[in-house]
Amino acid sequence: MLNRKTKAFTLIELLVVMAIIALLLLATLAGLTYGLQKARDTKRQKAATVVQTAIQAYYSDNNLYPSKDAIVANSGTCTQYGTIWRCDVTALTGLNATGSAQAADPTTSPLHQYFEDGFTSPVPINGNKDLDNLMGYYVDDVSLQYAVCVVTELAASGNVTPAANVNDEGTNWGCFCVGPLGKTAQCRGLEDPNGLPQ
Repeated sequence: MLNRKTKAFTLIELLVVMAIIALLLLATLAGLTYGLQKARDTKRQKAATVVQTAIQAYYSDNNLYPSKDAIVANSGTCTQYGTIWRCDVTALTGLNATGSAQAADPTTSPLHQYFEDGFTSPVPINGNKDLDNLMGYYVDDVSLQYAVCVVTELAASGNVTPAANVNDEGTNWGCFCVGPLGKTAQCRGLEDPNGLPQ
């Protein structure tokens, strides 16, 4: 009579296979998360460029950039950083207070006629982070220069490093600016995008 042994996986072999599967899943999830963050950052950067294009069109017609006083007159707020003022984008573009839709009377916005219909917030909105916390219009009324900056989830997505005096400093996030003051503005006063809706 022949003695037949059935070959089976040992406990160690099963654990090794499970560890390999877990590592593959983690790598896949990490790549997917990065891809989603990159896509959201690209959308934010495009929106900042849309705002810049509107400002340039406004400048072509009026030979000036929207000033801090124009923003304040449109119920916006501005915070001073040296000679630069960071002002609410919602007052600039005519969006409502949450940045999710047009204001009740968008014609009160200095730039309303330069934006395409349906311009909405480039940044996901939730209860404690609105558009004005994540995108800013920076103006220097002395040099008559401006920048539009938006925070990004990936540090590598931005073209400048956030300044030391931004809110929630020390976390891994980036800043994307367009306009002549981009290197100087550096997203001062804007908030860390961590915790935004996905």
